Amino acid sequence: MIQNNLTFFAALAFVFLLIGCGGGSSSSENRPPVVSNSSVPAPLPRECILQPVVAVATDAPLITLNGDRVIDIPLGGTYLDAGAIAKDQNGNDLTSLISTTGLDKINTNQQADYFIRYDVKDSAGRIAASKHRIVRVFTNTPKKYSLRPFDSTSAPMGFLEHLPVYIGSEPHKQYPLLIVAHGWEHFVQQSPVNNRLLTLQYGANIYRVFDENRWPDSRPFIVLEPQRCLDIGDNEWHQVDQLIEWALAAYPVDPQRIYMTGMSAGGYFTYRYPLLYPNRLAAIAPMSAGGPVENPTAITQFCKAMTQLPIWAFHGDADSTVPVNHTFYTIDILKQQCLTSPTPKVTIVSNGDHVIANQIWDDSYIGKGDLKYDRQSESIYDWFLRFTLDKTNE
Repeated sequence: MIQNNLTFFAALAFVFLLIGCGGGSSSSENRPPVVSNSSVPAPLPRECILQPVVAVATDAPLITLNGDRVIDIPLGGTYLDAGAIAKDQNGNDLTSLISTTGLDKINTNQQADYFIRYDVKDSAGRIAASKHRIVRVFTNTPKKYSLRPFDSTSAPMGFLEHLPVYIGSEPHKQYPLLIVAHGWEHFVQQSPVNNRLLTLQYGANIYRVFDENRWPDSRPFIVLEPQRCLDIGDNEWHQVDQLIEWALAAYPVDPQRIYMTGMSAGGYFTYRYPLLYPNRLAAIAPMSAGGPVENPTAITQFCKAMTQLPIWAFHGDADSTVPVNHTFYTIDILKQQCLTSPTPKVTIVSNGDHVIANQIWDDSYIGKGDLKYDRQSESIYDWFLRFTLDKTNE
């Protein structure tokens, strides 16, 4: 660990470097197309403008799905939607007023996962909470992952999605949700206008785990990697929280098992999210980043949020973009001032540069790590599943 007499100014410099460079990726990354800069600030893309959340009143109507929430259809088969029913708080039938979106997108001749959404409002204009159905069209194995551009769903962001192979096989089962926070080069403004999500397939991103068949079919996580926006302040965190709210409605998510991991700028995002939205995550695994510990006030807030949050940090000891001292200093704060329980884990990738996340996410680093710290003794996914929001198990 770094020395206890590390000055406040050195710590502050660490954090400013992290925020200023966004945890930029090293030259070893496969870089996306460069986005040209202009002296005139460009307007925010539509997907970066935070939308107001429509509150669902306590006396709003209620929609109930007919049939299962997840439907499997063989490629080339026929899909007949079972629909939904709706009633207001007085028991009046509103089923005929339900609006259904997404049915026209279903093509049973094309393997994909399709969303159907059901909405209704009563005569007083009270809007019901939307209900969703997922229709999976496939022959033998469902699609490994889907790219969900902004506006292709009712979600507040574009994102990469992976669904468990056997999702829906047990109608009432709920699944853990893993949010993956990308690094600097993958923000909306760093991506081509005609294909924003293209950059989520470059560099350090979890899509490779699915694309290269390194994700066991038995692993139960719903995985979402949202594409975040630059220069929108705390709205960057707020949009992701909105996405999590959307996911809780759209998928059979277990709200007690929501986890987050991220690298570089995404690692910093992962550390800071629990400060803004406490009691949401069951565990986190930040990589190649430090936390928001730039001054005593920030440290106090950090400790308050992290007291009982399980944390497993990873960093390369040869990282020249965000030095490993970012992690050492943050973990020292967690252990010595926050007195976090369970005790935070830290794995140092020997000779690892900035881009270490892929080997953690694909399990290829298991059994390795600098022996002075915590070796990666297990998959981070198995480690995540040991914790729930209402109870931790060390």
